[in-house]
Amino acid sequence: MEDLTSKSTLQILLLLALLLLSTTTTGATTDQELDAALSALRSHGFTLFANAVATSDLRFLLLLPSSSATFTLFSPPDHLLYSLDLASPADHYTRSLLLHVSPTLLRISSLGSAASASPGRCFIDTLAPHGRLLVEESKALVNGTVLESVSVNRVRVSVPDLFVGSGIVVHGL
Repeated sequence: MEDLTSKSTLQILLLLALLLLSTTTTGATTDQELDAALSALRSHGFTLFANAVATSDLRFLLLLPSSSATFTLFSPPDHLLYSLDLASPADHYTRSLLLHVSPTLLRISSLGSAASASPGRCFIDTLAPHGRLLVEESKALVNGTVLESVSVNRVRVSVPDLFVGSGIVVHGL
């Protein structure tokens, strides 16, 4: 009887430990913060990218335990993601997602400053092996007014700082 009680107690303690591990923070980006960022993406019309992050290994990469894990996501609009052939090999799909994530927290002001500091352009690393994004100063015509803007791989950041958290920043392209 004592062995049965010990096993039950051990099982309950293991279950509690697993529950605690799954709800605690895992680095600078938490489950709650990532879910809030994905909700912000969906509410601004970037549904496919949000769904891709939520249902792929990228979610787990963003939540890996690390004291300095911060990220910037660059979300393409849904109409551009429709052209991504989902029948392509999984490694191509995964690399495409990883190319849209920088392991650095970059608000739009930081992107603009980095680009202007180095003759109007700079490169930032991504989560894809050997992947880099070109960040450039650009100009955008909005309602007849020319505005300073930033582009990433020659695509204008159309919704800067769509979500800003302590561990994650999201920009819409």
